Amino acid sequence: MKPWLCMLALTLPAAARADAPSTPWSQRHPAAFASLAAWVQQNPEAARQAFWWDRQHPRRAETFLRWIVEKPTETLDAFASAHQDWPAVDEVLHPSHAAFEGLIAWGRAHPAALQELSSRERSFSRIGFNELAELWQKPRAAQPPPQGAP
Repeated sequence: MKPWLCMLALTLPAAARADAPSTPWSQRHPAAFASLAAWVQQNPEAARQAFWWDRQHPRRAETFLRWIVEKPTETLDAFASAHQDWPAVDEVLHPSHAAFEGLIAWGRAHPAALQELSSRERSFSRIGFNELAELWQKPRAAQPPPQGAP
């Protein structure tokens, strides 16, 4: 690469250098988005916890989302057992076990869409807070994170 091109690349903001697609995820994966929206609508409290978890602990949430695709035969209990030291296991996953089993089923039905979400830090929470918020947020003022959010 020519030296002046290297300098130009280094001066561009990180966002400009990123290979972020210009089309929103929800438009690139409409079936996955519709299915995720249905899960959120049916499980607003679990969705709230999942989106806050991704916002506050993106690496751990990303690990969980990647695990959904990478371990298609494992159960939520197997994940929880392998990550017992994570506060989210007791505070988020166990109380909403059935709902998170539904999220796992969603991810395994839409692996490419989930893989894309889990490849960018906080993408899952961005979808939740920006495109699905009306399905899980209560109409009152902004809500704080769940009690004891991991």
